[in-house]
Amino acid sequence: MQIYNDEAYLEMESISDACQITINVIWQGIKRKAPSWQGTKLPDQDQRRTWIRFSTMKEEYKKAVCDKYFDGLDPITWQKMREMKGDILASWDFDETLEDRLEEACTKTYIKYLKKYADIKTEHGELRERQLKCLSRAAAVLDEVVEWYVEKGLKWKDYSGYEAATAWISENQKMYFPLKYLPMNPVRFREKISLMVQEKLAGFEVVKLPRADNDHKTKFDDVTKKEILSLVVRQMISGKGWSNQQIIRMVQKRYSLWEEMIPSEATIRRIMNEPKTQAIVNSVRFDDGSKKKQKWRTSTPLARAMFAADCWEMDGTKVQWDGFEVDGVRRSLYIVALRDVYSGAYLGWSYGLAENSDMYWEALRMAVEVTGHLPYELRVDRFSKTKELEGLFGKMETLGMKYTEGKVSTSKAMAERGFKTLQEVFESEEKMWIGEGILSTDENSRPTAQYLQKSRQRLKSEGWDWDKAWTTHNALMMRYNSVKLSEYSKRFKSLDQSPMQLYETCEKPNIITLEIWDKPALFWAVQEREIRNYQIVFERRGEGSIVFDMNDSKYLEIHTNYPKVTVRYDKETLEEIMLFDPKTDKHLATIQRFTKIQLYGKDAEFGRNTDYQTKKKALQAELKKARNEALEGGEREVLNEGDLRLGAIIAKDDKELAEGRAMEEYRLKNPPMSKAILHTSKITKSAKKPHPPTPSPIERGSDETSVEGILEVLSDKDLERRAVSLW
Repeated sequence: MQIYNDEAYLEMESISDACQITINVIWQGIKRKAPSWQGTKLPDQDQRRTWIRFSTMKEEYKKAVCDKYFDGLDPITWQKMREMKGDILASWDFDETLEDRLEEACTKTYIKYLKKYADIKTEHGELRERQLKCLSRAAAVLDEVVEWYVEKGLKWKDYSGYEAATAWISENQKMYFPLKYLPMNPVRFREKISLMVQEKLAGFEVVKLPRADNDHKTKFDDVTKKEILSLVVRQMISGKGWSNQQIIRMVQKRYSLWEEMIPSEATIRRIMNEPKTQAIVNSVRFDDGSKKKQKWRTSTPLARAMFAADCWEMDGTKVQWDGFEVDGVRRSLYIVALRDVYSGAYLGWSYGLAENSDMYWEALRMAVEVTGHLPYELRVDRFSKTKELEGLFGKMETLGMKYTEGKVSTSKAMAERGFKTLQEVFESEEKMWIGEGILSTDENSRPTAQYLQKSRQRLKSEGWDWDKAWTTHNALMMRYNSVKLSEYSKRFKSLDQSPMQLYETCEKPNIITLEIWDKPALFWAVQEREIRNYQIVFERRGEGSIVFDMNDSKYLEIHTNYPKVTVRYDKETLEEIMLFDPKTDKHLATIQRFTKIQLYGKDAEFGRNTDYQTKKKALQAELKKARNEALEGGEREVLNEGDLRLGAIIAKDDKELAEGRAMEEYRLKNPPMSKAILHTSKITKSAKKPHPPTPSPIERGSDETSVEGILEVLSDKDLERRAVSLW
């Protein structure tokens, strides 16, 4: 502490220790010119040090500093009382305690030692003020302890003074000795005192700057230093994962084999820790997932999503809960979740025993069912997909959605961050929590082994299994969507909305709206089916036939124009089907599952059966009407066999007359063989020759070509012969 113009100024290190905050927080406050953090340079002090004005600090920080260093008093009041106490003690004639003398040595006496260390040079130049003060106070403390022992006549083997001194040093270390130049162990402290007594040395001759006389840096020329740097860098970027100590040993071993001067550990470590070395090595030394690489990883400043449904991200992970038995094998619960980037809401998810394409399908379907639309962009991982899932993504692209398949985990960073929030805030509250994944670097991320053992026993007694696991986590996902962000997020502590509320209330200018037939086209099974008996029937094991009835006049257009249709249906429920034109894929109708009519027992549905029969009759009436409309305007007289063969529609009497005449003309031109006559009962079997056929009117050149004329001319035998031939 320093007093300047009746204002108290404190060191940042002291404030950081008392207030339990980092020095970086204070620096950021100074840079932002916060009223509570006013830093300045003081005259007659090291100009590289920034002092913080006490009077402008927040009250909570003032109280912490006063309680820590000034016995709960204001620093200026404490300093004045201290000075008054010193004057009073000086006027009184009594012995001071060792602690009082050490206090005086660290506040006043140490000043005369500053010049003893002023000429020390380091590799970075002159000593910093902090180093000077710590060295001077350490030397003053040693001299005070020696004087105390001499004045009191204590033996040098008496540890009472050493123990009192080390206890006081340990208690006031952060205030007076932030740099440790004195031992805290009474035995090591006595060794310092013994050296002073035996060698008749002063305190400043015993307390020296560590490695002040180290000349290893000057032992090697620039060529050797460059060679050491090359060896160090080669080992650091080799990918072997060696520690710094292992690399140092390998470099020293190399110089030992070369029989050259072996560089010290400090020299090699200094080369390794140089900013240039760190900059060129750390970006490739550590794995992408390593926390040590965060500082050296390239980063692109990215803006957040502007609207809901601008982007959906999908990813799968293992739920960090205790496992369960499935067919005698211990399995874990996995989840595939679809998350909106803007709001953080989970719109769809699915569970399984291992991450697979079916889970992605189900999560996507849930999201589409919940929202009724597609996003502008969908991002997923690169993984092995089934043809059905690839086809689903292709259909979505056809509808206008942008599909992005990431190659690295950072391509869907918000999904990864969302899983971490789920684990830390929600999943960790449950008794089946087993801690974060093996790659987590958080020291508090895993429960103890004893807790896990007790938890597993409790879960086993409660019948923990697959059904309880997924239903419990499903309720957790619903709770995440409904909890306000301000309840657990520091970043959004003023946002009193849940993720799902954010999604529902935000504008969605970039969504792709789906029609009623688009959802079945995306997610339902597809078959081409023939309509039989005015019905479409599915057969399922265990359920029998599932009927979708179309005995209704409203389906007349389908019955008359589409003998086959494309059917889309939900194979999970099969409660309704949608019919489409097999050529144009036009939506024709949606048909609900037909409940079979019961005509037996006390629950017989005779009224429903009557209604059904009425609908059937109405359909048949419509079909008959369509037939009659098709017959109108098509009747005309048929004069010859050619018209008859063309399929023309004629009256029944005319049709029979024309058929008879055509048949008779044919038989006259092609008389029957004699063997056919032998089979009749009216012709004797002994006849050797058939009766010669009577010439027909046509053969005789008669003009009577009508049926009536022919019948008059023909004899009975002729008619009989022709009848037998026709038979």
